[in-house]
This record gives sequence, C-alpha cells and structure tokens, in this order.
Amino acid sequence: DAAITENLQREDVRPREEAAAYKRALQSGRHTIESLVGKFGKSEAYIRSRLKLCELIDALAGMLDREDISVGVATEIAKYPADIQQEVYDDHFAEGCYNSWKTARIKEIARRLYERYMTKLESYNFDKTECLSCQHNTANQVLFKDECTGGCAGCQNRECMI
Repeated sequence: DAAITENLQREDVRPREEAAAYKRALQSGRHTIESLVGKFGKSEAYIRSRLKLCELIDALAGMLDREDISVGVATEIAKYPADIQQEVYDDHFAEGCYNSWKTARIKEIARRLYERYMTKLESYNFDKTECLSCQHNTANQVLFKDECTGGCAGCQNRECMI
C-alpha cells in the first residue's frame, strides 16, 4: 500500500503507471474507488478514466507510452472493447494507414468513435433508467458532465442491446 501511494505521488508518474497503481490498489482489497478519491484527491471520473487505460491493446498502450498519442486520445479509445480498439488502430493509427487520425483533436476523435462504433442510446426505445448510473454509459465517463450535452450517451456493452 505504501509503495502504491509513493508511486502515485511522484511528479513524473506516467498515465499507464498511474492506472496500474490504481488497479493494484483496488485488487489488494484494501481500497475502493471511493477510498482512492479521498486518499489522492482525484475525482471518481478521473480514477475510472485512468483505470480504463489498463484495457488498452498493446499497440495503443505503446503509442501512449511513447507519447505518440495523448492521454486524452488514449482514454477515449480505451472506452471501447479490444476488437474495436484493434480496428481503430489498424485503420487510423498504424504506420502507413490511409485514413490517419494522428493529428485529430480529442473531441474530434471522440465524435468519430461515437459515430462509427457506439450503440447510441438515443436510438433505442426502452426505459433507460438503469443506464443513468451504468458504467458502460459513456455519459458517465466524462470528467465534466457539462461536456456531455446533445447525445453523447452511448452503451459500450453490446449485450444490453440484444
């Protein structure tokens, strides 16, 4: 626990190191996300977004580590399952890809991902009460709720739609 805390308090901690430290703290059973919020003074959304970085496919994780993509771009892509991440990497970030997204801004990448790969909740006619607090709802994954206006709620769990 002390090693995790010390690692997270370094000034030069890299995003994936931070994510791995949060994950280890949770896996230890001594912490919850709420206790990490209190201990490190970060918001729940911030910690959850960092934890998503642990789910990046290797190719994108390497790009983040080399700073070929920003933590914001990596966080947006990490919201999607591995098969979609691989497709996004192959089609838009791999060397020599025809339709590169490497210079696109975070909001533009988020929009492109949402339009191409997201199951948009607004397109479905069912009671979405449970979606309001679901971890798979992208509206619950933004750092600032006011950024999520006008239809950014999408379900990342395709099983919900079956």
